[in-house]
Amino acid sequence: MESSEKGPLEEFANVFRSALEHQNEPRPWRIVQFNPDDSQTRYFDAMVRQIERSLKMSAYIASPMVLGQGSKLGSDLNATTISIENSFNIEGDDYSREVAREARCRRIVDFLTKMCEKEPVCFLFVGAGEFLPQDLRHFRELIWDAGLVDFQSSGVMVVTFSHRALDQSISWPSPDATVCLADNYDEESRQHAVEDLANQLILEGKYTMPEPATAYSTGVLDSHAGPATLYATLAAIASRMKQ
Repeated sequence: MESSEKGPLEEFANVFRSALEHQNEPRPWRIVQFNPDDSQTRYFDAMVRQIERSLKMSAYIASPMVLGQGSKLGSDLNATTISIENSFNIEGDDYSREVAREARCRRIVDFLTKMCEKEPVCFLFVGAGEFLPQDLRHFRELIWDAGLVDFQSSGVMVVTFSHRALDQSISWPSPDATVCLADNYDEESRQHAVEDLANQLILEGKYTMPEPATAYSTGVLDSHAGPATLYATLAAIASRMKQ
């Protein structure tokens, strides 16, 4: 999904997510959302933890200590002393951290390939063009290409929302479809918006007849410059209705 800087990107992403979660019975989608403005999903390692949380997986705990070959570790509990011979590394070197990362991702891929047979999963990248290229590349190589690509037509989907095109050097998966969100309504899309809003008002019980619902919906659209401001107003109204 692409839009200009003034386009309703975040608003449409919220609507899209809601539709996947609530309008796909009997197999609603499990959503894993990433946003570069969220510190919990900004970088790849944080993305991995977000996947584990969203899928309700237990945390992956790697060994905190790596001993070198021939290392010996002993302790005298009475004297509360510790003797260390040869070498050790508390956090591990770059190689061991990379291996641990790959193992963690392999665990996620294995979990997802079994899960998606019964429950489809969608990865949403909101503001995809703002992520660091290396983090998107890690996702492509360690998550998508590592096994999920084989399930893209039967239970796994990646959707990106961006105000600008992704870095071509990332070699991001080729999209099956690209949607460009317009800044403003044309005549046809405006009529569809009026009808959608009127139908929703009737569904919510605010109106019982289509004529007054359509009249109200027309007035709402006339008072907004474009989809972004309209969606923001409707979100505020929906929030008040739930209270």
